[in-house]
Amino acid sequence: MLRWKFYKQIKLLGKGKGGYSFLCECDNHLFVVKQIHHEPCDYYKFSNKLESEINSYKKLIEMNINVPRLIDV
Repeated sequence: MLRWKFYKQIKLLGKGKGGYSFLCECDNHLFVVKQIHHEPCDYYKFSNKLESEINSYKKLIEMNINVPRLIDV
């Protein structure tokens, strides 16, 4: 059964060409939540932003780069 959770936004960590990253808290644990945005980017064209994010995450893992664990998409 899917259980919805509320993530309390603490602060904006940064904005990239694909979205915003926020430091959030839920159940006394800290998380980074990325919100994909659809703002135009003159120097970069996305085919599918979510798919690009997932592929980039997989590449970082394959390269043994220390990244936070992806919990959900």
